[in-house]
Amino acid sequence: MDYPSAWSVSKSTYTSYICRRTDTTWCYQNELRTIGPFYFGEVDGLKKPARIVTFTSADGRQKVVAFISDFHDNANQNFGIDPNIQWVKNKVTENYPDVAGTAVGDYRYDRSGNSMTIRYSVTMPVGTKSYPLSYTIRNFFTVHHNYEFAFVSDNENIQKYRNLGERILSSITPNDIS
Repeated sequence: MDYPSAWSVSKSTYTSYICRRTDTTWCYQNELRTIGPFYFGEVDGLKKPARIVTFTSADGRQKVVAFISDFHDNANQNFGIDPNIQWVKNKVTENYPDVAGTAVGDYRYDRSGNSMTIRYSVTMPVGTKSYPLSYTIRNFFTVHHNYEFAFVSDNENIQKYRNLGERILSSITPNDIS
């Protein structure tokens, strides 16, 4: 991954759990604030814990988070990505019910060899209290892993950093993509 050399890098892990949602509680609110905009609900078939690598700009306004999960050996190649944008909108709605998936744009799906990839952007409406306000996701499902990468900005206008985000996300090549 090609990222600015002045950015700091930190590593951590995350152990997923099944959320028991109530009407007044967002299940993964703490994770969304501290880790990033990932869908934490799918735990079957994934080994625990997931690995997280966070790359943060010197001013703390942008970051790229890599969230890497491994499939159980008997679950390899049993997962897929729906090429329909509605699948992504549903995932965003689960994490951010107040935007109901309307903030999703720039959706791209591709399949190559034994891997599938999606890419999409989310920009929260002005005044939304959700975090992060703007991000772009690039997600790879390979034979053995689920790689999720997010370029995150605290700026409501992620367009200012679009070229940087594009450079970083386009440079990613998982090692078992074929």
